[in-house]
Amino acid sequence: MKKTICILLSILLGCSILGGCTNSKHTNGPDNPSYVAPVPSPSGNGTGVKTDVKVVPVTEKFKQEDEPQSFAESVNISCAKNEYESAQLIVKAKEKIDDLCIVVSDLQSGMNTVPAENITVYWEHYIFFAQKDIQNPTITGLTEGNYPDALVPLQLRRNAKESQVDKGKNQGIWITVKTSENTAAGNYTGKITLFADGEEEKLQVDFNLEVYDFTLPKANHGQTAFAIWDLGAPTTDLLHFGYGDDADLEKISENYYEFLLDYRLSATWIPNMILLSFDEKMESYLSKLEREEVASIALPYSVSGQEVNFDNFERVLTKLADFVLEKQKPELIDKTYAYFTVIDEPQNEESYARVKRTSKGFQDTVKKVAAQKFATSDKEVYREKFEDLRCLVTTQYNDAMVAAGIVNGEGPNENDGSGIDTWCPTFNWFDTEQYRAIMENRKEQGDHVWFYGCVMPKAPYANLHVPDFLLPQRVTPWMQFEYGIEGQLYWCVNNYAVYKDRYVERDVWTDGMSWVDAGGDGQITYPGKRYGLESPIPTIRLDNLRAGQEDYEYLYLLKTLYEDADCPCGVDFNEYIANLYKQLYQGAVSRNDSSVYESVRKELADLIVLAKKGVFAYTSVDRNNMCTAVIASNATLSSVKVNGETASKIGSLYKGEFTVTADTLDAVFTVETENKTYTFTRFTGGAFARIEDFESEAILSRVSITDRGLTVNKSLGQGKEGKALKIDCVGAENNGTFNVTVNGSYDLSDAEKLLADLYNDSDTARTVKIIFRDANRKTAVAYEAYLQPRVWNHVDTLLANVDLRKIDFENIQDIYFTVSVKEGEGAFSLLFDNLAFTKREDVTADEPIIKDPNEVARWSFGTTQGFSFAQWTVDPSVDGMKIVNNSDCANGKALQVTLGANGGASFLPNDNQAKGAKFVTFRIYAEREGNYTLNVQEKNGAWAQLLGDDGGTAFTLKRGWNEYRFEFNRTIDCEFNNFVFKSKESVTSEFYIDTVVFTAE
Repeated sequence: MKKTICILLSILLGCSILGGCTNSKHTNGPDNPSYVAPVPSPSGNGTGVKTDVKVVPVTEKFKQEDEPQSFAESVNISCAKNEYESAQLIVKAKEKIDDLCIVVSDLQSGMNTVPAENITVYWEHYIFFAQKDIQNPTITGLTEGNYPDALVPLQLRRNAKESQVDKGKNQGIWITVKTSENTAAGNYTGKITLFADGEEEKLQVDFNLEVYDFTLPKANHGQTAFAIWDLGAPTTDLLHFGYGDDADLEKISENYYEFLLDYRLSATWIPNMILLSFDEKMESYLSKLEREEVASIALPYSVSGQEVNFDNFERVLTKLADFVLEKQKPELIDKTYAYFTVIDEPQNEESYARVKRTSKGFQDTVKKVAAQKFATSDKEVYREKFEDLRCLVTTQYNDAMVAAGIVNGEGPNENDGSGIDTWCPTFNWFDTEQYRAIMENRKEQGDHVWFYGCVMPKAPYANLHVPDFLLPQRVTPWMQFEYGIEGQLYWCVNNYAVYKDRYVERDVWTDGMSWVDAGGDGQITYPGKRYGLESPIPTIRLDNLRAGQEDYEYLYLLKTLYEDADCPCGVDFNEYIANLYKQLYQGAVSRNDSSVYESVRKELADLIVLAKKGVFAYTSVDRNNMCTAVIASNATLSSVKVNGETASKIGSLYKGEFTVTADTLDAVFTVETENKTYTFTRFTGGAFARIEDFESEAILSRVSITDRGLTVNKSLGQGKEGKALKIDCVGAENNGTFNVTVNGSYDLSDAEKLLADLYNDSDTARTVKIIFRDANRKTAVAYEAYLQPRVWNHVDTLLANVDLRKIDFENIQDIYFTVSVKEGEGAFSLLFDNLAFTKREDVTADEPIIKDPNEVARWSFGTTQGFSFAQWTVDPSVDGMKIVNNSDCANGKALQVTLGANGGASFLPNDNQAKGAKFVTFRIYAEREGNYTLNVQEKNGAWAQLLGDDGGTAFTLKRGWNEYRFEFNRTIDCEFNNFVFKSKESVTSEFYIDTVVFTAE
């Protein structure tokens, strides 16, 4: 967590929802109270008089300077009943706008309405982050600029005269709709109308909302501990930095507590904890504990120096015991836990000793009160829950803790209550199977597991930094659900200062560096004082957190329905939805793809709708790409079809089979009941392309072993299916490793996931790294598998999480396995089988450039014929060009351009066909933003001065697809030689050219 915290936390009310445009001098537009958005004849192309509008995903941030490359022209969102859902517009000003206003109409579905007052329009506030403040840019590709964060209700911005947009700049608009428990399911439509300086723009944006036929509960089942640093010790009260010492900070703290609940987040402690008397403290605590929407709440406590006062804590537990008995609600105990900041993040022997004393004091006090209050047999349920009360410690498991005796039942620990009972490591620790297995073992021993973020981790892992991606944090609750993690902790929501040996003031509206190397960390709200509020302003990150918590409720609801139906498909719940998890993340690294996330969320929602009707759908694919699609139902079904074919009925099951190919990666179910037809899709997981099946002795000639002093033999053994590669190690005198290499030639450029089955024929769990090596001998670790003993271990890993920049995936020469062996270990064997990969459906390429009647010439790069590449370079060892596969391009190929720091390279047509052209348009994909120049040479080597002067013309590539249209200084009238690209970057950069089109005037 963060330095020492004697914390008092609280949460806010939330500013009133203001979604329209009011209180302005204009009377003929949205500021007239009687104004009703008209039904105009919109342009339909997102272009108005003063604005261009693009609809973009809410799972992505767009800097003020960014040009979205993928967007829609209408809002299309979906949600359950009793759920919030947001949409995002990027409005670009074609000329300066002094007052931008947005009006959203009611949303209608037949006679049903989602009223406009349930829709809030927010203005995205931008903060500049310099390149030095971007964490791990080589991983994220992010660059400096103005990042959106605070979501200020639009009317507050307009009242403050802060609704201007400069010419050529973007302004993000965030629109949030809230459905109620009584909102009818259906498809709702409405309009978004834009006004610039009081005048209606000549465009409207369609607003489409699908409301699913299920309701999210008011209760939250994923526990959270998001700390509010309120009135406490001078170094820990961070509210006063946002509101001043004269503000009613106690009231503001209460407001913050309520505000977080509206985002499905429970604050760690009650507001103003150390200011209250004991009775006031317990009254506040117990009243909040009973509230349905409060998922969890830390027990009040006090300290004497650096030690918990357990005499006082006994009084707290006694009050809790009396309360749950009086209410006859033992389940309330499950919502309570202790979080003592004096044992926060232990890292040395002294802190380990304090953990041991504190854990022992906690357990002894818990057992004492349980024995006093729940002694009789009719209170056994209460006693069991009470004795399982948790004491959360923000730390990861390690050998030093075992040695220190603070791991229950391990090392010198005598299971006397002096060990950690609730582990809370940072998100990144769950990236490996080995650590997840350790946590599973701790749970089997009776421990509990949470996780958290606090400055660390950084990309590619989830965090709450401003200059970082949103999807990693969005899918964290999915990981939490799959891995059986009980809760998520966050150190502070209101760090309105910056820590420099002590907390000092900063302007949170202009300075985003809340922590020295983690911009925005600890501050997911903004103080409302700027707009006259005693409650916080939300952020994009906070909205994203709520959306993730709502996803958790989707998962909880489906699991409840599935298990109440007694696992009708014959597999446990995590296996039932395994393909959903696998599409979103691997380990603790998410797949940063908004379209994949949306398709997965849609599939989850469809499964819930069907489950509520008693219908469950499951698919499995064997290694011959035969998919078995099963519908299990206790309802009366008139018909079931899978991919158009009638399924056979076997008892309460309906079964269909089909071969998975590149064209049939989905199982499309059509289910007819007595009065309705449902059509929904389940992704099969992809078609298998077998790399090696290890069935023939011939494979042994392509398997090599680097034994590094160990004795290792190879043969064929009994596989999971047929035969398998068997590796025997006779043991080791010292610690060591050996490599098993499968030599070949593999094009994995279209692969989505790597799969393999590995059997560990020993009594010890072990780690095996799977590594790719390309033709240039460059390597990348694809996965680190943790193999449980005496069982087949299945590897299923997303290749999207492999650092593709390191290797050439088209030319993989070796796939090798690195196995670790411990000193003194006896003989053991490993079996390798079914090495394969899967491939998702091909993405249809956008039309590169619309055919222009003035087109003079068009170049694409399906072949090297007719071109010479990189004949000239600044540094031949780095700069270069080559044709590579790219399914998003016109011919499935692209010209890859690699330029070193300030490097350069050229390409030329062997036969120039561009005479008479006045313009040239390049379609280019860039992995990261970068600055370049483009120039043209004549045949004689002189600069043709067709683009700019001798230095050429400068341009900037944004991350993603770019279309650049350059105007020549004159109509091409010469035989030019080279197009020359030069980099202005200080690091190596890369981009891909799809097509080059020349046009006349």
